[in-house]
Amino acid sequence: MKNLFYTMMGVALVGCGGGDGDSPQGGGGPSPTPTVTVTQTEDLVAPEGFSYNATQAKVLQVDVSSQASGRAHLSVYSAYTQNSAGDRVPDYNSRLVSLPLSNGQAEVELTVANVTNDYLAEIWFYDGSPPMQMILSSDDSEWRW
Repeated sequence: MKNLFYTMMGVALVGCGGGDGDSPQGGGGPSPTPTVTVTQTEDLVAPEGFSYNATQAKVLQVDVSSQASGRAHLSVYSAYTQNSAGDRVPDYNSRLVSLPLSNGQAEVELTVANVTNDYLAEIWFYDGSPPMQMILSSDDSEWRW
């Protein structure tokens, strides 16, 4: 059995041909080196009138004075998930705004990334009730609550 194994290994090694591929027996000679073109930043050309801005300014206007009987707090998040019950759960590490409302009102100026489509806004009341939530779309020109 050992002899059969060694014989098979010997046949396999002979069949491989060996070599480093640069010899004529290696199968066609060396492969061509690909040509690499290096582009420098100063070589790039933008069309006339091109303007790229990765951020946009937004204003969030909040008025829940008719619903707020006491103190309230506003938070805005750039990331959130939705659990199996359908509730939105903010990623607290993505909070962009955290401020108290004055008589149920606030106006906040934000600079947000163009790559984020939706933001989650929450208003918490200090009475222990669940927060009010609203989805703010980056496509909307105004954010009003």
